[in-house]
Amino acid sequence: MTGMTGAARAEDERIRLEKRFEVLMKMLEGRPEPIPRMTVSGTELVVGSHRIKVSPVSEQVLQEKGNFFSAARFEIALDGHQQDQLTGSSIGIASSADEATSIAVEDWYMQYGSALILSVSGSKPDFVSGAFRVNRGPLGIRGTAPADTPSTPAFDAQKVLAAISSSLPVADTKFHAVHIFVAIEPGRPATAECRIDGRVSAAAAKILQAMTWPAGSYIYKQSYVLK
Repeated sequence: MTGMTGAARAEDERIRLEKRFEVLMKMLEGRPEPIPRMTVSGTELVVGSHRIKVSPVSEQVLQEKGNFFSAARFEIALDGHQQDQLTGSSIGIASSADEATSIAVEDWYMQYGSALILSVSGSKPDFVSGAFRVNRGPLGIRGTAPADTPSTPAFDAQKVLAAISSSLPVADTKFHAVHIFVAIEPGRPATAECRIDGRVSAAAAKILQAMTWPAGSYIYKQSYVLK
């Protein structure tokens, strides 16, 4: 990538992201679990009676101190209509450019994309919260996680979402996305960010900061798709 302009690097990375996305989806195509009845054509997925178009966009590509960084966002169109509220982001960090690209795609899918696809497919929700059927991505912990993580109430995805219910949108015919990030450091108050349909919610972040989080040095990540 040395010698390339910023625009050229972004376009080169966009192509790499698309190729890696298609490879990953092809690996999952036709499997009964976790996504039934999915077919793949490029970056378009057909799940159930719906078409999901995923458009990766490279936001930043860096090489620093022997590591490569690939920051990307993934824009979503559903049945031909752009769904800005469903855009998600991820970052890949690795010792090679190819691996960083792969991690960016895999992280988006694991933390959020899988829940989105399951929700659109009409699969059974993970739980119901108020008027919403909710599919969630897996709990993400980056850093030193508490030893009792699985049994920690603060890490209960359903309880965390219920805690910020006053900030959620009114249930309608659309799909909605919630992304939560909480940073814990010893001796410091928790810091939090919550994006609801792509917009930062200061009210939800304040609620998350006030929750009791296990001691440690880590970042908590949780994504939800609501319908």
